Amino acid sequence: MRLPAILLLTAFCAAPLVAERSPVSIDGIKLKPWSGRLALTNLPWDALIQEAATDPDAGNRFADWKKQATAWAAGDLIRRPKTLEEIPMGRLDRRAGACGPNARRFALAMDDQAVWGMLGRQLIPAALVVRRSGDKAALDYLSRQLAEIAQWWPLQRPGWSLDAPDSKLTGEHDGPALAEGFAMGSLAFAIDILGARLDGKNRAELRSLLQKEIDWIARAWKEKIPRYVGAKAYGETLWALPSAALVLGCLALGEEKNRAAYELGAENLAKWLAAQGEDGSFSGGYAYAGQAMDYVFPALWAMERAGDRRLGTAPFLKRYAFWFHQQTFPGMTVVNHGDCGTTWVASTPARHLMLATLLSRDPGDLWAMERFYPTFDLADPFSILYRVEARKLPPSRAPLPLSAFFPKTQLAVWRSDWDLGNAMALWAKGGSPAEPRPHNDQGQVVVMNGEEPVLIDAGAVVGGAPGEDERFACSESHSVIQTPSGPKRLKQGVRATLSIERMDASGGLLRIDASGCQPEVKSWQRRLAWTAEGRVTVVDEAELLEGKRAGDEWFRWQTGALQAPRIAGSGKLWSATWGSNRLDLEADRPIAVSSVRWTSALLKEHFAVVVKAAEPGVALRLSTVVSFARKVAKPPTTRIPYLEYLKGRLPGAPGEPIVLQGEDMLPPGSGMRVATDKVGAKNAVTGWDALGARLEKEVAVAEEGWYFIGAKYCTPLAALRAVEIDGEVPFAEADRIPLPATLPFPDSDGFANHADDWSFALLGARADRPGLLFKLGAGKHRIAFINRGNPCELDYFALIPEGQTRLDLMDR
Repeated sequence: MRLPAILLLTAFCAAPLVAERSPVSIDGIKLKPWSGRLALTNLPWDALIQEAATDPDAGNRFADWKKQATAWAAGDLIRRPKTLEEIPMGRLDRRAGACGPNARRFALAMDDQAVWGMLGRQLIPAALVVRRSGDKAALDYLSRQLAEIAQWWPLQRPGWSLDAPDSKLTGEHDGPALAEGFAMGSLAFAIDILGARLDGKNRAELRSLLQKEIDWIARAWKEKIPRYVGAKAYGETLWALPSAALVLGCLALGEEKNRAAYELGAENLAKWLAAQGEDGSFSGGYAYAGQAMDYVFPALWAMERAGDRRLGTAPFLKRYAFWFHQQTFPGMTVVNHGDCGTTWVASTPARHLMLATLLSRDPGDLWAMERFYPTFDLADPFSILYRVEARKLPPSRAPLPLSAFFPKTQLAVWRSDWDLGNAMALWAKGGSPAEPRPHNDQGQVVVMNGEEPVLIDAGAVVGGAPGEDERFACSESHSVIQTPSGPKRLKQGVRATLSIERMDASGGLLRIDASGCQPEVKSWQRRLAWTAEGRVTVVDEAELLEGKRAGDEWFRWQTGALQAPRIAGSGKLWSATWGSNRLDLEADRPIAVSSVRWTSALLKEHFAVVVKAAEPGVALRLSTVVSFARKVAKPPTTRIPYLEYLKGRLPGAPGEPIVLQGEDMLPPGSGMRVATDKVGAKNAVTGWDALGARLEKEVAVAEEGWYFIGAKYCTPLAALRAVEIDGEVPFAEADRIPLPATLPFPDSDGFANHADDWSFALLGARADRPGLLFKLGAGKHRIAFINRGNPCELDYFALIPEGQTRLDLMDR
């Protein structure tokens, strides 16, 4: 079962604490006191509202928020569960079942984080609607919901550390945790946006709540209540989010009595920034970065807007957006090592990335934002803020370099160019003690040929279900040396040094020394050379402390093959081929090569090429040459805008819709399947997760006309889909059409596994139009729908003539 994004983060956040060995200098960090006024000031809320008055997209987004606020006002409030049974099935942390007597306290504490993740998507948009228009429905919702929230203290209840049956609290509480950051990141801004529009009683109760949280977090640090404080785990997200909450809470209240607490929060964030290092890389990887930065960067941004610029020169802060963009690979896949929990670039820029770019003001970061997110959705208010603020920055833009090396995480990335559809790209990693939840992946290599994966990392998915931890962290899910200890998750990161000899436009050469990365490995050197023409050579020289027996596995390659590769060879020479891809293997002693079916987030099911010993031996030299037919780079497509596409349109005649059932649109070997157990749908396509994955069908149209396209779908995340007609996307807006989340909190997971999450919507519907219209001539057409970001389940699409008057019957 897949989990919504907020629940994936919830599943990760109570991971065993690993205190990084921070330099002694971090202990001694002392900031010069700041004498400015404690206040949330110079925040551009009114600039967002002005943007809505002059920009149609922003105006439509405000209209959507108004509709949502009206629905929230008419529905039930979000409340804290008080018993285990009150937690909806789709929201229950899956580890609770293994917590024995701690299950109730652990599940409730973790649910606090899920609840604040839900509220974080509601409070700020609703507050902006009230600030703009005084909307009564939105104000009614906020008044009642905030009155409910004012009774929740502490913002995260004790028990988040009780993730095992024998775990115990040393006192009455295990201290503040992630929910403090989630909550304050919404509450502080929402209260500031509302200003005097919030009634006095509500405001007084919320101010009292914020003050209690400030006092509680400060006390927790003073008394070292949380284990991460005593461990001086400066680099942990658990250290960062309560500290960000301190800063935001003190600025929101604006009272001088909180000066010491504010300075504690600022100093904690300074230590956290220093622990992250200077190259901008976040040890936990792409997805974990969002968990921390979506709440840390708003606090840093608020500090700077208030005039406190003491942290603005931190090297990590200046380089973070650069690192984040360098994780973007062809097919909008990402560098997904460790427990990062995701495989694709988010379809819209995350809040932390937008704020990081505004804080860095780097021309390369600005260039990347424009290139990767040219039409990004304005669902997050900070998206509108970014657009407003980015226009104020110097117009100069400079492309990012094609390659980079990040010493902290021992990670190298390279691509032939920034064409994310057709470039060749490669990433390789060594190993670092800084990794918080390390895998047996030292020496991992990933190769992309445009949107086609050639070599993949199959071990970057951990969602908390029993058995997943070892399954994905083990060496078998990585393209590395295989030993008996490999199936065990590493307890702490290990050093595997990556040395670069060359990386340029033509290719590169690097070496990885992973000797001792597993207990049985005496020596393992990996040499990696590649050319931009589509050839990668990997030479492994390994020696073990104890020898392999015949039939024992030496190495494996996790490939992008969806069907079993064709294996040929004998003795020391073998090959594996699939599509245009080929692996040629040559060893210095006899080996046996075969393939095995495996699982990953990127491809669901794929095949790994396995290299076994054909005779006993303690050492092996293996040369693997990976070759493939390179994708051809294409010039950027310039499509006409929608309004130009509509020119000359004549209203269509009434007619009946043409239904395209999802099960009839599945291409062979796609990894998608038909589910018959979804609540609210007899048959539904599931697994439409991979970027670029297509559903398509040939349809016969009786007469020429203009058609809406409707979809019955469900998703916990805002998804993006493209529409292609006869091999062409007809206009610019049809390339990234947003499908809003259908998650009806609190009783679902968004994928209709537990509740009827289905929604029917016309593609491109927004406040100023019922949907996008597509022109179809009489005759046969090939209609395709392409994943441009985030998963969704599909029951059917429907082509609906513009004049069709029975639209309501489609929502069935």
